[in-house]
Amino acid sequence: MRAADFTPRQLSNLAWACAVLHHRVPALFDAVAREAAARLLDFDAQSLTTTAWALVTNPNPIYSNEGRRKAPAGQPE
Repeated sequence: MRAADFTPRQLSNLAWACAVLHHRVPALFDAVAREAAARLLDFDAQSLTTTAWALVTNPNPIYSNEGRRKAPAGQPE
């Protein structure tokens, strides 16, 4: 199956389950993030917040706060 085959709720549930179980598969989180971004308006509030939570709790620096770059001095973050 491809991420495009999932409903927004299914993508959300998949990302949540992987995050809760600490199942770290960067390619899966990348696919969920790309698909969620492409279909953002199809997500209801719960699916959107659950997906966002799953992505930021993932240790992949692309999504987590730990990977945020600090802005240069004098620049807003």
